[in-house]
Amino acid sequence: MKRLRDFFKNSSYAGFLYAILSVVFMSPIFIIVSIVTREMPTETANFMFFGSGLLVTFAISTMQKKNTHIIKLARNHFRPLFLLGAINAAAAILFFMGIKAIGPSTAAFISRFETVFTIFLGAVILKEKFGKVDALGIAITVIGALLITYSDVSIALGSFLILASSVIISFQRILLKKHVSRIRPSELNQLRLLFTTSLLLVYVVATSKLVVPSVGNALLIMLGGIMAPVIGFYFMLKSMERMEVSKTMTIKAIEPFAVIVMASTLLGSSISPEQVFGGGIMITGIIILAVAHKRQAVNKSQITVAVD
Repeated sequence: MKRLRDFFKNSSYAGFLYAILSVVFMSPIFIIVSIVTREMPTETANFMFFGSGLLVTFAISTMQKKNTHIIKLARNHFRPLFLLGAINAAAAILFFMGIKAIGPSTAAFISRFETVFTIFLGAVILKEKFGKVDALGIAITVIGALLITYSDVSIALGSFLILASSVIISFQRILLKKHVSRIRPSELNQLRLLFTTSLLLVYVVATSKLVVPSVGNALLIMLGGIMAPVIGFYFMLKSMERMEVSKTMTIKAIEPFAVIVMASTLLGSSISPEQVFGGGIMITGIIILAVAHKRQAVNKSQITVAVD
């Protein structure tokens, strides 16, 4: 046990392992959403998903006796946190609708556009460096996405929903950099879940889509709410602490392929060879972007960590 703790504390390979664990815990959400939204409105699924994660984080902060501190942070940073929650809620709504429309495998590929939009918005809003290699990476990624959607026109609307979600999530990352960088990642995640869940509750009640799910679906969406925004998010942050964010982004690029394996095994679904080819081109573009930003970071002797 001591050797294992020392490995996670000191080994340079720990960052890679954390990134892989992040993929393991975040990938199943595509499958879970696809299953539960067959019988449950996406609005209810959204609320239960984030609500489950919120309950877990509050249980942890209660054991650590930090609830008073969390409430104080919420008051002191109300405006940016409210905006963060609104952005996250909007992205989640579009994300769940997109998965229901086009299935988990294709949605997983299209969702990787988060990296492209984050880099582009960083250049526009934060004036971060944007070079020719970045442009090449984005161009290749766009070509891959076009191949995915061109192979099946019926998935165009669902792809647009996932793309819109990715744009919003990317803007959320910029907001995190600009306004709430002083908050510890674990506390920030809890506050993000608090404001997101509160707004999703208002949304699900306003749309009259709050229903009582079956026990199986309820347990499944609650499991997903714990796996992705709590455990998966934690491992992602730990990975970014141990190695460059560009490497974490590169490893997360395998997420769509993990989703394809799970979708084929658990749902019996598949995507066409053309879509897999387009997805592979997309991932190539993402890796080029990651490598380009790694080189920029080395040149500046500074690594910028973007919170997902």
